[in-house]
Amino acid sequence: MKFYTLNVIRALAALSVFATHFDQQFPVGAHGALFCLVHYFDAAFMALFGANHGEHPGVVIFIVLSGFCIHLPNARHPAAVNRPRFWPQYFTRRLVRIFPVYLAGCVMGFLYVVVTSGQSLALLPHALLYDIGIILPMGFFADRMPLGNTILTTVIVEMCLYLFYPVLLLLKRISFWLPAVFAFALYGVNLLFLRHGWDPAWVSRNFYSFLPLWVMGLYAVELCFNPRRPPPVLLRLLRPRAAPLALAALYVLYLLSGFWLSKGAHLIKTPLFGFLIAWSLFLLIQAEIKQPARFRRLSAFNLLADSSYSLYAFHFPLILTLFALSFGDYSVFFGTLAIVYLLYLLVERPSHELSKRLAKRLTA
Repeated sequence: MKFYTLNVIRALAALSVFATHFDQQFPVGAHGALFCLVHYFDAAFMALFGANHGEHPGVVIFIVLSGFCIHLPNARHPAAVNRPRFWPQYFTRRLVRIFPVYLAGCVMGFLYVVVTSGQSLALLPHALLYDIGIILPMGFFADRMPLGNTILTTVIVEMCLYLFYPVLLLLKRISFWLPAVFAFALYGVNLLFLRHGWDPAWVSRNFYSFLPLWVMGLYAVELCFNPRRPPPVLLRLLRPRAAPLALAALYVLYLLSGFWLSKGAHLIKTPLFGFLIAWSLFLLIQAEIKQPARFRRLSAFNLLADSSYSLYAFHFPLILTLFALSFGDYSVFFGTLAIVYLLYLLVERPSHELSKRLAKRLTA
């Protein structure tokens, strides 16, 4: 069963990050229909969801959604993980699915560096080796970033989360709530990073910050398909009549938290927003399971959702490069979207199809 709700959320999250980076390139007081459209979309999205004043809410949505989608096949078919070749199949699909787009994003980032700083294209192999070499250090304990495309830091952490998924399943076998306890225990490492002067931007998007968000998505899908008896308070909140009111109350609490601007407050407010998204996913998927026909009209979002990873990975250096080459706002906006879609056709979609074929061979 294909869940159209996930496509809508994925598409809106990708558009929100794109709109923010496009809006940031305009000077204060800029005019024009396109600028106003993008600016007000970005302002509305941030007003509705940006009370955490930390990591971009679109990125938080992506991470929670990633945990949900990665665990979805296992939640629907729990016995699948016991197949002899399950893990080779899993890692093959993840690696072949995500790594080519990461490399292409690194190339786009280096091209931006070439355009703006006059570096030689001959240094591209060295830049790619650097960007590959920082994958594990960047995710866990270093604040280095890919050259010219810093947004790929979240893609790096995503790869680290994929590697950690077997550990989460092992912990869940020991105790259903142990992954959550473990994730939030690791989350406390960020306090040490901040205390010792590490870059707050890296702290807000490192492995330790994203792991609890990812685990929230895992629990949301687990409770959809394999409901265990949760704690009594949570059980009452999951009831159909109580859930919307409780979710609305939590959302109001999140909006009010926007007035809490103390240093480090985002370390509490971002997980609160992640929980809000995970809970919303649970309710929406439950509704789609009960009435799938009502959600099929959302299929119009499929194309944008399918290419959302490419849009996320490529848009930032493309926007910067096209503006650096003195293109106008319409040319940058539609040119970025056109190049992103071309790269989706040339890189992401073929790698996605290849990952499925290789995974099938492993199960043959």
